[in-house]
Amino acid sequence: MKNYDFLSLMVDCSRNATLTVNSIKKLILILKKIGYTSLMLYTEDTYEVVNQPYFGYLRGRYSKDQLIEISRFGEENGIEVVPCIQTLAHLNCIFRHEKYRQINDIDDILLVDDDRTYALIDDMFSSLEKEFISRRVHIGCDEAHMLGLGKFKDIHGFEDRSDIFIRHLNKVKEIAIKHGFKPMIWSDMFFRLVSGGEYYDLNAKISKEKIKKVPQDVSLVYWDYYHPDRETYEAMINIHKQINPNDLYFAGGVWTWNGFAPLLSHGETNTLAGISTSIDNGIKNIIMTAWGDNGAECSIFSSLTTIFYAKEVANGITDINQIKQDFHNILGLNYDDFKLLELPNYLTSKAKGRDHLLINPCKYLLFNDPLQGYFDCKSNYKDEKLFEEHAIKLKQAGQRNKEYAYLFDYLSSLCHLLALKATLGAHIRESYKANDKKALSTYLPLIDETIIRLDEFSKHCRNRWLKENNRSGLEVQQIRLGGLRERLIETKTVLKEYLDGEVSSISELEEEILPIDENKDEPIYFNMYNENATVNDL
Repeated sequence: MKNYDFLSLMVDCSRNATLTVNSIKKLILILKKIGYTSLMLYTEDTYEVVNQPYFGYLRGRYSKDQLIEISRFGEENGIEVVPCIQTLAHLNCIFRHEKYRQINDIDDILLVDDDRTYALIDDMFSSLEKEFISRRVHIGCDEAHMLGLGKFKDIHGFEDRSDIFIRHLNKVKEIAIKHGFKPMIWSDMFFRLVSGGEYYDLNAKISKEKIKKVPQDVSLVYWDYYHPDRETYEAMINIHKQINPNDLYFAGGVWTWNGFAPLLSHGETNTLAGISTSIDNGIKNIIMTAWGDNGAECSIFSSLTTIFYAKEVANGITDINQIKQDFHNILGLNYDDFKLLELPNYLTSKAKGRDHLLINPCKYLLFNDPLQGYFDCKSNYKDEKLFEEHAIKLKQAGQRNKEYAYLFDYLSSLCHLLALKATLGAHIRESYKANDKKALSTYLPLIDETIIRLDEFSKHCRNRWLKENNRSGLEVQQIRLGGLRERLIETKTVLKEYLDGEVSSISELEEEILPIDENKDEPIYFNMYNENATVNDL
């Protein structure tokens, strides 16, 4: 039974990766088979805007013709392609250009009440109007944490930030309507501005006076990827209905934004609670988000199980065996094989006292510096064998799924690399501390082997990227992996100098490694490369 009017997948095309037109067409055909009605393209500055040559400059932006082609292809296949943009925050990439710095309030936020800001937004809509058939538009407006506290405050003094936000929202809404669009926004700022920055405040009190100012012709999108319990969703939905009950949307997440591998089981758990509660509360508009935070290292196609699972739950189907059978019948793929794509994040040790599924060691153990070793406290020697077992399972699954073999090979090669790299620095430090030079010498060839495996993974990374995405953004992956390679070379160099007596000590290895958090050696969730690779300023 179909319980939704609108079911969309939102794909992040702003965190360095923009899917090729062919990849988007492939995704549209998959969504059509599954039963989705829409695809949303999240483009902060990665679409062509009239009069704005620096908007999306060198960022792999979509041209007007490409977006027209995508939109038409979607319409021909029953998939509404909806623009999902930003009109307040999350525009950090444009502010590196001198042209836009004058309308930068603070951080990644536009300067409210400045005519130049609204001229830019008008140009955005002038372009969207010609590029998209759909008249829905998502105008963003989320996570503007420091709104009104930068240049705006310098010019106007301090003002109630709720008033700033609602005034800006009304101005953007009028521009959208002028160009024929019906806007929706992420809803979190209504909560954050009255709850000390918190979104999921179940006791949030938004005054009737403020609610009266909220435009009722802008739909709210309640986004929540984090909660496994129905109670949180129930409470948040009720508060949303008090703010604006008209045409409410719920957005869940497929958990593609945590490094190289998706968190599929975590996504399923929260999707079940979020979508089922939303449907039970009369919400007919569902969005599943596929963010790409910190480099878009994870393929959208690696989350096919969660994308499919969401549609099944929206239709009232929750029996996992039925879902697996439907997945095979509709897509011709094996659900259990595709669930293996989460293996790089699941290790011997469990995260106690928190959601044990919300961890991403395959990223922070990869980029953990082999000498500095900030994350050595999170490595576990038992995982060396497990990573190798994961590599074999993924390789075999790739042989059974030829169309997506490149995905399985990508993550298999990562696990093969991590079987050495994840604990390499911890082993070296342990032998150094024990003054065991014989043991230290055995790590020289192991470093060589780690570099060989890193080179192999880098090839798979490039292949996966170019098979799905435009070239822009690949350089970030290559800079990161190339940096790791150079640090492995340096580790071998300084170890050899130490063993040959050229240096009397290695300063990085003299340090005692302190626990990162109170959970000591338990795995964590950490997805910031610049703070992962070094404790120094990067």
